[in-house]
Amino acid sequence: MAMVALCVALGPKTAMAESVPLPRGGKDASGLVNAAIRKLCRVGSPDRVLALQAGTFTFRTKLQPINCALTIAGQGKGATRLLREYDGDFLVWTSGTDQSGGA
Repeated sequence: MAMVALCVALGPKTAMAESVPLPRGGKDASGLVNAAIRKLCRVGSPDRVLALQAGTFTFRTKLQPINCALTIAGQGKGATRLLREYDGDFLVWTSGTDQSGGA
């Protein structure tokens, strides 16, 4: 099975970085992305970035609401694609313990 890395990187105020493999080829990425977001939201820094590698990430099940300030970044114009294959909302932020919102 081909894998693509999902890099969980934090801003310059912290030294933490994490890489999580994501399935390609139509496999559901929701569980791994949810786990990576939970890890980021536990960090005390408001400088959180979820960096996605180039490729298409397919979401067949709904992501859990994001309860912290978090930026999701791809690898350039059109290089990273997020494909939702279910009915309903996608990338929902809720008020968290630091600040609500995301990018």
